[in-house]
Amino acid sequence: MLKQNLSDIKGFLEHKRLAMIGVSRNKKHFSRNLMAGMIKAGYDIIPVNHYGDELDGQQSVTKISKIDPPIDSVIIMLKKELALNALRDCNRAGVKNAWIYGMRGSADVDQKAIDFCEQHAINLVAGYCPYMFMEKSGLPHRIHGLIWKVIGLYPVKN
Repeated sequence: MLKQNLSDIKGFLEHKRLAMIGVSRNKKHFSRNLMAGMIKAGYDIIPVNHYGDELDGQQSVTKISKIDPPIDSVIIMLKKELALNALRDCNRAGVKNAWIYGMRGSADVDQKAIDFCEQHAINLVAGYCPYMFMEKSGLPHRIHGLIWKVIGLYPVKN
């Protein structure tokens, strides 16, 4: 199990140009909400999905390797069992920073994905919601972070 450092999370969020793998075509899916929220916060988000659709005014690509110029940071919004294959694609594309979305910390991330990142020098944020750490996120996200602090699941300061 990976113990996340708050400085790793803050460092990841300093990257303003990110790919987001697994953005749904369903407008009500949380991935669409997160993408819109990050764009509103000033991030340049390149959605990646199998269909290459335009999503909320953002043209998606079908593979991370098709992003030009290449990116070095990605948020993965896929099921736990699909994240490792996405990380393999990211590694081939030169990605050095990955955030695997989750709600329960590293418990939401396959240990094989964590090991892969360690073996390939990919900086990993494992199993958190970016909203919890974004400066201008809404009240529910701040409450989520507060609850995590109270129960001891919030990332440690280093």
